[in-house]
Amino acid sequence: MQILIADKHALVRSALRTLVEEHGHRVVAEVASGPEAVEMTRRSEPDVALLDLEGSPFEMMAAGKRISSAFPHTAVVVLAGPGEHDLFLEAVSSGARGFVTRDMDEHIFCTLLERAAAGEIVVAPELATKLLEVYTHASADGQHVRRAMTLTPREHEVLSHMTRGQTSNRALAAALDLSENTVRFHVRNILEKFHVHSRAAVVAYACSHDAVALEGAE
Repeated sequence: MQILIADKHALVRSALRTLVEEHGHRVVAEVASGPEAVEMTRRSEPDVALLDLEGSPFEMMAAGKRISSAFPHTAVVVLAGPGEHDLFLEAVSSGARGFVTRDMDEHIFCTLLERAAAGEIVVAPELATKLLEVYTHASADGQHVRRAMTLTPREHEVLSHMTRGQTSNRALAAALDLSENTVRFHVRNILEKFHVHSRAAVVAYACSHDAVALEGAE
């Protein structure tokens, strides 16, 4: 796997390079800013553009948006600090395919980069756990209860493709041999069942679970 690293700190770039190379991957470019990341992605065509949000989160997310739009073969993965989880949805909506954090286990970190390069949307495990709080509701006695998610076989199939990075109606329609109107109908039902308003939120929830129940399942 070929990786571009964008981080304003030379020492951090060096540490990230050492980490990914120890796991058998190749760093094809190191840059210190968002604009440089876009230009070097054009030149080096990496499998993954790893963008550190520290110090310039909006510049890096703007770069990620440009990269994901102009170079769809490159998976944009943003690197955030433990206290920057609130940037997740904005990063995903900007085109990022992954959200990892600096306090992750190195093996999990590299595995998530590999999965992002393969087309999946990936989320740091600790973030996935925190996101579960968004999908709970308060019962009458003040206790939080997890809503059960029960999908039809077709909805489950649509969700499976969404977690692999096919989140647009056009991509889902092509993958499933359905019309875009039919896909739109299924996605709307999934959003309603998850009680959320964005596809990124659905994918984040699904990434934190091994499976979602099917209607009619025992």
